Order: sequence, then C-alpha cells, then structure tokens
Amino acid sequence: MGELLVDSGVISRKQLDEALAAQMRHGGKIAKTLISLGYLDLQTFIRFVAREAGVGIIDLLNYEVKSECVELVPRRMAIEHELLPVERLGPVLTVAMVCPLNTKALYEVENHTGLKVRPVMCTPEALWYSLKRHYPNGPQADFIPAKPTDDDNLLWLERQFLAASVVGLVRRTESLGRMPRTPESLRDALRDPNATPRTLIEIIGQDPALTARIVGTANGESFGFKGRVDTIDLAIRLLGPREVYRIADAADAWFDDTREGGYNIEAFRADAVFTARATERIMEAMGHGHVAAAGVAGLLCDIGRLALALVAPNHYQKVDPELRGIDLIAAEQRYLGISHPEAGFMLTDRWGLPADITEAILFHHEPRRATRAKELAAATGAAHRLADLAGATIDDGRATFRDCLELLQTAGLEFRACVQVIDELSRLREAADARGAA
Repeated sequence: MGELLVDSGVISRKQLDEALAAQMRHGGKIAKTLISLGYLDLQTFIRFVAREAGVGIIDLLNYEVKSECVELVPRRMAIEHELLPVERLGPVLTVAMVCPLNTKALYEVENHTGLKVRPVMCTPEALWYSLKRHYPNGPQADFIPAKPTDDDNLLWLERQFLAASVVGLVRRTESLGRMPRTPESLRDALRDPNATPRTLIEIIGQDPALTARIVGTANGESFGFKGRVDTIDLAIRLLGPREVYRIADAADAWFDDTREGGYNIEAFRADAVFTARATERIMEAMGHGHVAAAGVAGLLCDIGRLALALVAPNHYQKVDPELRGIDLIAAEQRYLGISHPEAGFMLTDRWGLPADITEAILFHHEPRRATRAKELAAATGAAHRLADLAGATIDDGRATFRDCLELLQTAGLEFRACVQVIDELSRLREAADARGAA
C-alpha cells in the first residue's frame, strides 16, 4: 500500500520511510500511521482506494435519492450488503456500496431488479445515515448496525484496498495451471490406438485447474458458443485433442504432495473430483439427464481457492487450511478482502462458462441464495459438504447429514431418495479416504 501511495504521488518517499519507522516503533497499520503523522487524510485515502478498485465515489449525504429508486431494493438486502440504490438510468442502476467489489451483492441486486448494476463507493458512516433515512422502519431482524467510528472507517478502507488489489490480480488471471502428470497422461492417451474420447474426458476430469481453462477456452468468442459449452466432452470436441494437449503442456504445474497456499494440492484435487462425482449422482437422483454439466460445477466449485493461492500466496498462507464453510470464507475475507466463491465466480464468468455453473460456484456455500439454477446449486452444495467429511467427527457427520437432507428436500428430492443418495455418497467418501490413507 505504501509503495502504491508513493507511486501515485499521494505521499513522498521520505514520508513513507518516516511512517514505516514509526510503525516499527509503535505498531499499527501503515494507513493509520500516515494519517496520525499528518501525511495522509481520510478523503485522499478514499479517492486513492476507489481508483485502485476502479469505481467512482459518491457523496451520499449530499445526494438526492428518489424514493422510487430506493424501492427497487428490499430493506433487508440493502442492510445485509451495505448498499443503497441511488439512481436509475434506463437499464442501469447506480448503487452506493460500502464494498463495491462484493460480487455476491452485485449478483443478487442484479437478479432481484433485472437491471445492470453500476457500483460506486460510499463511506460506512454516510451509508449508516442514509439507511436510517431511506429505510426508517422494518422488522427487528433487519436492524441497522451501530454508527461506524473513525477506526471502523479506516479499517474499511484498508480492506477495500486489499480487496481491490486481489480482485485486480484475479481478473487478470488467464490460467490456473494444471496437475503435474496431466500432460504425460494425455500424451500417452493420444499415442494409444485403443484410447477413446472417454479416456481424454477422464484424464481432464481429474484436473480441476485444467478443466477450468479448457472449458473456458471452448466458451471463447472465436467458437461462437460463449456460455453454452458446459461439459468436458463438448469442450474437447470443439478444441480437438491436440489443442487440449497443447493447453495442458503450456500450463504451469502445481506440485504434488506439497503445501501450496496453505493447503495440500493433492487433497484439493481429490476433494474436487469427489464433489464432481457426488454432484452428478445427486442430479441423477433428481431426475436430470444432463449430469455431465453438473460434474463440471462440482469439479470447479472450489477453483477460487487455487486462484487466491496463485495470485496472493503469502496472504493465503495465513488462512488455516483446516477451516471449512463460513469460517473459511470469513478468514479469506479477513486476509484477502474476497472469498474463494467470489474469486471462482469472477474467473469462470469472465471465461464465459454457462451461467448455471457460475452461479453454483458462487453459492456452493449458500445454495439457498441461488436464483437461476436452484437444483444445481443445492446438489453442488450438498456434494461439497460431503467432501468436507474427511476427518470429521461423528457430530460433524450428523450435522452434515442433516444439512444435506434439508438442502436436497428443499430442491425437490423426496425424503427416501435423499437418505439413499446421501448414505451412498458418504460411504463413497469413506472409501476414498481409506484409499488415500493406504
């Protein structure tokens, strides 16, 4: 942050050196130190962070917001995501946001309103006053949090800066690499006269990072099928086996049995493959015939973890690899400013993957929030929870069973079928763990 402030001309090199020396003596964050020394003020810092995030700024306290615009977004949604719709111009809705890079908030507002959202940054304090003014009444569950303090505002800015930095890196990512042995396996298959297209599908399907790249490439503009290639099979047919091999051979390899970004890459691969198979099986139990696309959603649901580990390895190593669910997301947001479902959605959406798959990736920890493909999101979410059973306690297993049962019943699967498929997949998970331990 300090280097970027110098590069942007906001502070001088001498001022940064003095602030770093003071930070070494007294501790604290560099931004707070610069402000306490008088080298930086809050408004200048806000403009700097907004520029890094690539969004505009709004003086919400002096902006006239029309009531018909406010009515487009429910009170609960506005409070939960810390935002306020301020202006509509045709199909575009301008929304003031404390966290303008909050992918889930943008997605949910766009789905609720049917409008394209243009986010602008506002301070937590300005939003607090505006929410009190424009949403004065509501049930107790929708209460507006306490007024932010100066320290809250500064912490918010630091987190927005961190999020902007990581999001920028994720958005520029063109490849997530591959597993180390994939090119060799593909080469052997291409040389084998007895190999079938299914052989290539099975090889690629063991490599979530490469699957994302190949399916994304097949959804590129040059093929004319953007947003419609939803299986590994179709991607291979469009690209051709030789091009698939070329993509694999050119990608950087993740190293097997090593700690990358705070978690074991082989364990990540095994969990992804299990989640893919489990998602297919659940969708099959629901009566869906096109289950291969569900497998892609399951295989890629945690792809954001690879992206964060790749673009910000030092920060991601701070995230405890044993964390799961909302605890994992909270740690990612604390250390990186965004979570892996958001990072995975950003990548796969930019690479042109079908909207049903990208939504399942974004909401696999919160499938009840899905609006476009509720059944796929529920199946992916349940499969992911079953994948997390590795090393779980008996109580954890019971809680997972109940959660999966509720998810699948909500998605329309009848009780007996739910119990059967969950039991089947739980035994499959146990068998996979036993093979891994051996």
